[in-house]
Amino acid sequence: MRPYPRNKTTRRLGFVMACVAMISLAHSSHAMDKLRIGVPNGTAFMFAIVDLGVSTGMFEKRGIDIEKIAFEGGGKLEQAMAAGSVDIAATGSTDLLFTAKGVPEKAVAVFGGPPYSLGIIVRMDGSIKAPADLKGKKIGASTPGSLTEWLAHQFAIHQGWGHDGITAVPVGAMSAEIAALITKQVDGIVGPTEAGVALEVKGQGKNLVNFGDILPHFITYMMLASDSVMKNHPNDVRAFVAGWFDTIAHMRKNKEASVAVMAKVMHTSSEIVSKIYDLEMPGCTDSGNFDKSAMKSLYETLIAPNLEGKQIEISSLYTGAFLPK
Repeated sequence: MRPYPRNKTTRRLGFVMACVAMISLAHSSHAMDKLRIGVPNGTAFMFAIVDLGVSTGMFEKRGIDIEKIAFEGGGKLEQAMAAGSVDIAATGSTDLLFTAKGVPEKAVAVFGGPPYSLGIIVRMDGSIKAPADLKGKKIGASTPGSLTEWLAHQFAIHQGWGHDGITAVPVGAMSAEIAALITKQVDGIVGPTEAGVALEVKGQGKNLVNFGDILPHFITYMMLASDSVMKNHPNDVRAFVAGWFDTIAHMRKNKEASVAVMAKVMHTSSEIVSKIYDLEMPGCTDSGNFDKSAMKSLYETLIAPNLEGKQIEISSLYTGAFLPK
C-alpha cells in the first residue's frame, strides 16, 4: 500500500522544524558577545599576554571579542569560575586542584611549561652570592603547602641537601615576602622573576636561581574552561586557544613591539619588561599540548596531597579537544 502523501502544509512545517533545529545547533557554537577571560593577576607578564593578543588583533582574527577580568589570586578567580562569572581562566597549574574538588571546568591547554617565571630572589648586600650559600638558610614562601614552599624544598633537593636542606618560612603575600627579605627576616624568597628584576632596578635584590633550570618538565600555567562554555560555545574556546598561540608566535618574532604594549599593561618601563621577556619567554609553550608525564607529576606532587584521600583520575581533569590541529 502506498504511503499517504503529505500535503504542502505538512511538508513546509517539516522544513521549518528542520531549519529551527539547524539554527539551534549553530547557535550552540556561535560566537558569544564576549568571552570572559579571568586571570589571578592583571599586571603579571604571563597574563598580560591576553592584552597583547587583543592589541594585535589575534583574537579578533579568530572571530572572538575578549574581556579580561583580573582577580586577586587564584582562589578568587576559581570562585568566579564556580559562579559562572568567568568562561576561561588563564592561571597557575595548581588551580587544577579546584577542578579536582568539583569546580565545573577542565584544563584545555598548557601555556607555561618549565617555571622560568619563578625563582629565588636574594638581597643585593652580598650576604648570598651563590646558590650554595643558601644551605641551611631561611627561604620565604607564601603559605604552608603552597607552590612557593614546595619549590623552595625542590631547590634544596636539587642541590643535594635533601628536603630539609633549607628552612621554608611562610610569610604571606608577595609584598610580605619582599618586606621579609629587605628586613633580613629571611635570606631569600621564592617569587616571580619579574619581582626580582624590579628589585634589581632599585638596587635592593636580584634573581639568584631560576626554577625553569631546575624543573625542565614541569607545568606552570594552563587554561581552564568552564563546562558551560565548552558545551555551548566550543568554537569560542578553540578560537581563544588558537589566538593565544598566535600571540605567542607574534611575541617571539616581535620582541620590541610586544614589550612596548606589555609595559603599559604592567605599569612599568620597557627596559624592565625587556628583561622579564628574556627570562620568561623560554617557559611559554607554542602548542598547548599536555605532557602526560608532567601532568602526572603535577597531580601527584601538588594536587593529590590536598584531596584528603579522594581518588581522581588525572585524565578526567583535562582535554586536548580544543587544541590547535
